[in-house]
Amino acid sequence: DGKLALIKQYRYPVQSIMIELPAGKLDKEESPEACAIRELEEEIGYSAGKLTFVAKIHPAIGFANEQMWIFLAEKLIQSQKNTDHDEFVELMPTSINQAVELVWNGAITDVKTIIGILWAERLLS
Repeated sequence: DGKLALIKQYRYPVQSIMIELPAGKLDKEESPEACAIRELEEEIGYSAGKLTFVAKIHPAIGFANEQMWIFLAEKLIQSQKNTDHDEFVELMPTSINQAVELVWNGAITDVKTIIGILWAERLLS
């Protein structure tokens, strides 16, 4: 319906509720694409009819070798939400314009989410 599937979730390291895009850690031997599909279903209860690779990022190159892959999920199909037992996620459907405003006003500080939103704005406008 033209909205981004943002989520709100409490993050213990920063002791705050954060606004993010659905995301998660790769399981052993799992491809980034498979992880994106799995996490989308686990966190918001939707599967992607179309999944497009957008970018690979290194969020903290000064002290870690972490890599993240960003995908654009489109043509979402409702399935079954299956969050992990320790996850409490609230779906927050948001227009692209509203999401970009949340980035620019500092309400969203998660780097992968900022990059994902700005890519979505570019790709979908």
